[in-house]
Amino acid sequence: FYTIFPGEYLAGKDLYSINCSSCHGESGLGNGVVGKSLNPPPTDLVSFLGMSMLSDAFLFWSISAGGIDFKSAMPAFEKVLSENMRRQIITYLDNSEKIKADMKNLKPQKDLNKRCKVKR
Repeated sequence: FYTIFPGEYLAGKDLYSINCSSCHGESGLGNGVVGKSLNPPPTDLVSFLGMSMLSDAFLFWSISAGGIDFKSAMPAFEKVLSENMRRQIITYLDNSEKIKADMKNLKPQKDLNKRCKVKR
C-alpha cells in the first residue's frame, strides 16, 4: 500500500496523454490514432493491467526500454522521460478510474485472448 499524491497522478495523466495516448488511446485500449496504423498494434493496457502477474517493475521496464524486445514500434523512454516521470505514468495507469471501469467491462478470458495478441 502506498499514498497517492494528487500532483503525481495528475502529472502522470498529462505525461500519458502527451507520450502514450496517440498509440495506446486515451483510455488505454490500444486504439490511438497513430496506433491504428502500427503492426503489431499497441498493447491494450486495459486488458494488460488486468493481469494479476503484471508488476509496476515490469511496466517501468517496458516504458523505459520500449518495444524492441517485443518487435513493436514503442519507443524507449529511458532517455526521454526522467525516472520520476515514468513512475508518474505508472501511478496514473494504476489509479485511473476510466481504465478501472473499462477493466470491469471486459469479459474475462474471451476478451483477454482476443485483445492481448500474444505471439507464441
